[in-house]
Amino acid sequence: IGAASAVALRHARTPLVAHLDADDAWLPDHLEVMLATYARSGGMVTAQELAWVPGKTMRTSPARGRAVPPPAQQLRAIIDHNFVFAGVLLARLDCERAGGYRDLRNGEDWDLWIRMIRDGVVVARADHPTYLYRIRADSLSYGHRSAEANVEVMGRVVAEAQNERERRW
Repeated sequence: IGAASAVALRHARTPLVAHLDADDAWLPDHLEVMLATYARSGGMVTAQELAWVPGKTMRTSPARGRAVPPPAQQLRAIIDHNFVFAGVLLARLDCERAGGYRDLRNGEDWDLWIRMIRDGVVVARADHPTYLYRIRADSLSYGHRSAEANVEVMGRVVAEAQNERERRW
């Protein structure tokens, strides 16, 4: 997934890039809402999502863990827990400056967002849900499958920490 995202980013010619996972969907006003949020705040915009289990339910995701902390607390928060949702809008140059996507099967987005925030990119959140996050038993980012990726990402965080305080987080 990371390698494919890196190729897509290399071929992008627009200053802003919006991410959509292959099994998810945008509501009709998604880009409008994301661009309006970006116009107000810049940085990286994280979407609000509706959890979607096809044929069963659609609900808002729990707010706990998704609240965007103040800019001064974002690095610690993104290391502590991934408060950025997969549906992001970001400046291509900010992404490239942070090193872009790495060749990871899972967790490539969290890995990138940590590096972007470490580089000073501030995260803002869209004001209402516009992204359908499809939940399936075989999803890479849902349930126990993400634990292995989390360990790999945290290993990189520790190895690349810029100071002892960040390493402790």
